[in-house]
Amino acid sequence: MWLAKVEDSKGETVEVDWQPFSLSQVNSDKENDIKLWEQPEHLDGSDHTFLAHRSGLAAKRQGKEAFESFFITLLKARHEDKKDLLDPAVMEEAAIKAGLDMARFREDQSDPDLLREIGESHTKAIEEVGAFGVPTF
Repeated sequence: MWLAKVEDSKGETVEVDWQPFSLSQVNSDKENDIKLWEQPEHLDGSDHTFLAHRSGLAAKRQGKEAFESFFITLLKARHEDKKDLLDPAVMEEAAIKAGLDMARFREDQSDPDLLREIGESHTKAIEEVGAFGVPTF
């Protein structure tokens, strides 16, 4: 992955605090009127727009190493294996490969507070650093 190449070229570890940012929200025609993370289809889990975000935050609850392993596994699934990150089976597979506690992962993944965290992270990124896309440094 590109971050490993940066670390190799610098000869040191680069610390990154990965945070959710919704491209669906920022690209929405109704960006300022409707917050996607507050809509019923996201609250009940029937829409998978925030599946990767929820899964990443669930992995983060198991610690930094668990999250980083999950994140790298997910990046490979998407960019090398061309898997669909809207597919719950892809999240499950990545979590298993990353060695996560699956019972805890599933429970945390369905926690409705994660949508609030996604919304807060998205809003903070826009207001504090002027984020408009990903990645934003």
